Amino acid sequence: MTAAAAGTSNTGPTGSGRDELARVAGGPALVPADDGYAQACATWNLTIEQRPALVVTPADSAGIAAAVAFAARHDLPVGVQATGHGAPAPCRGGVLVNTSGVTTVTVDGARSMARVEAGATWAQVIAAAAPHGLAPASGSSPLVSATGYTSGGGHPVLARSLGFAVDSVRSFDLVTAAGAQLTVDPAREPDLFWGVRGGTGNFGVITSMEIDLHPVPVIFGGAAMFPGERFAEVLGRFAAWAAGAPDELTTSLALLHIPPAAPSPLAGRVVVVVRGAYAGTADEARPHFAPIAPLGPPLVDTMAERPCARIGEVFADPVNPVASSLELRQLGGATGRKPERDSAILRTGDFLFLQLGAVAGPGDRTVEHVEHDLLDDLAPRLVDGGVPNFLGQDVTVERLGGCYGPAGYDRLVALKDRWDPGNRFRFNLNIPLPTATT
Repeated sequence: MTAAAAGTSNTGPTGSGRDELARVAGGPALVPADDGYAQACATWNLTIEQRPALVVTPADSAGIAAAVAFAARHDLPVGVQATGHGAPAPCRGGVLVNTSGVTTVTVDGARSMARVEAGATWAQVIAAAAPHGLAPASGSSPLVSATGYTSGGGHPVLARSLGFAVDSVRSFDLVTAAGAQLTVDPAREPDLFWGVRGGTGNFGVITSMEIDLHPVPVIFGGAAMFPGERFAEVLGRFAAWAAGAPDELTTSLALLHIPPAAPSPLAGRVVVVVRGAYAGTADEARPHFAPIAPLGPPLVDTMAERPCARIGEVFADPVNPVASSLELRQLGGATGRKPERDSAILRTGDFLFLQLGAVAGPGDRTVEHVEHDLLDDLAPRLVDGGVPNFLGQDVTVERLGGCYGPAGYDRLVALKDRWDPGNRFRFNLNIPLPTATT
């Protein structure tokens, strides 16, 4: 099921309209024949190819708002990207708003909060917060856009102690499909505030957000990597470890195929990776890491105390796209409790299960069997829930609805009908309008 308007792809003005867009946005507006168009449209996710009629890179938040208002005047669909990590659907026709130049982060240490503009990455937020002994609810990759990550729910490295990323949002400044600028929070348009927190860009373009920062000056954590053929053994030990984890500890388990060009002793190998992140010092954390000690020395061990400014080292996500993986990321703790500021995200399950393509390489028969055994074992245990960030492309309505539950999904459909009845914001994990057809 898709929204009725989703199939259209207005090309819109390209001559005088391009000049108008550049003028109001305060940045270059390009068409496919222009130099710089491909670079402005480039995504980190190489499976997505953006092909808008116009791409614009606004100079500031006001420019983002002006670009959306321009699209509204010309009845054009709108796509948005900063880093291009999470683009779930390509922008074809219409206007692509590239927010990568709008990156100001302002920290108020006394109020434990930050104001984050649309294109800022988590790395920028982390660096701004660290001198105050504070940290955001950031994800595994510091290179991801903070606002895009947050609007999709967000599963932080310290998820069990900090909750989902949306739980830390105090307010959003956004531009609606009609081009109106709004600030939404628990007092101003509270229903829309609920929906934007998890609704993945269906209701407006975020120009900035205010978020809580948390007193986490240091963490203990990292990764321990073992040969892939030990997967079953490591999985059993991991399951027992995670079951007894306190809220301060968030764990994950992944099966990764390491590229041949990687440094020895990992080059070309399939490895099982146990990760943990504890909100506290090494002395506080080590007793809680003891259950995985019987696994013995790993191939690689990056477990260490580190300042929260280096929290990205826990997952050490790649700078460039790489081969895919199977992964379990732990839920529970704060992610399982209703927060002070409720959001659209459904809170169920013990782990997020991420399947990002095939893992086993040629000849990895033992690991290939492990993959299939794991998938077969997990299939009957999978339940609705999770965060939209990890859904990827070609998502069914049923899978998207599973992130919100039936009541939450119906509420989001009603919000879509009110705030974007023409489905201007369609290049996303699109929520169908009530007039949708099958």
